[in-house]
Amino acid sequence: MKKIAQICFVLVFAMLTSSFVIGQITGLAGTLNQLKVRVTNVNNSNNSVNVSSAAGFALGDTVLLIQMKGATVNETNTASFGNINDIGNAGQYEFATICDVTGNTITFTNNILNTYTISGHVQLIQVPVYQNVVVGGTLRGDAWDLNTGTGGVMVVVARGWLRMNAPARMNGTGFRGGWDLNSYAPCDCNCSFGGGPTFTDYHYNSGNCRSSSKGESIADSVSGKEFGKGKLAAGGGGGNDHNAGGGGGGNYGAGGVGGITLNPSCFFGQ
Repeated sequence: MKKIAQICFVLVFAMLTSSFVIGQITGLAGTLNQLKVRVTNVNNSNNSVNVSSAAGFALGDTVLLIQMKGATVNETNTASFGNINDIGNAGQYEFATICDVTGNTITFTNNILNTYTISGHVQLIQVPVYQNVVVGGTLRGDAWDLNTGTGGVMVVVARGWLRMNAPARMNGTGFRGGWDLNSYAPCDCNCSFGGGPTFTDYHYNSGNCRSSSKGESIADSVSGKEFGKGKLAAGGGGGNDHNAGGGGGGNYGAGGVGGITLNPSCFFGQ
């Protein structure tokens, strides 16, 4: 195994040396990192990962190994709901060079330095590497897709210099916001005109007509607490009302003002 790793290293070094000489590109544009897959297992002991499909990856490829989620949050029905208790391995990443592809197992020339939690949505992304880069048109990356566990990242390596003659845009491609839910039964939430309960909880179960869904973040949704005005780590909380959207913002921003209910005398939203 040690001998194989040494041989692969020599081959990769030769390829990178060749790339170093002829690797200048002008007019780089379009969608980058289209080859990306979910990682199903990380084997630190032998510097390899198992992936959902290794098709398209090849010896010498530079790749990015990155974990997208994995934080745990406060789950109490208070204003502290959604505060991060432990960030876990969310955000861990490293670059690697492929030494071998066998089946759906990809082996690297270098040691895997970090610890990854597979349930935290780990992905492997093929990375273009150049000596010098002139960006001639807008650069984009594919949007994050929770179903595939991939996307939401754009990365390119310039070993010399990078000239931005056009923008790199990733707006609208990260963790999704809260999803909308249509309810066709007005005043069906145990309240009546002229009086009724006030719905102020920080979490409700998914689909509950008293509220709307929270935004996605580095923490997975808490089962049975997917809706309601409480934040979810960096994901904004949903509105506590019928016909009123949440105003939460991503990351640590305060967010905007939520929507106004169609009939506040019935739904008493907050």
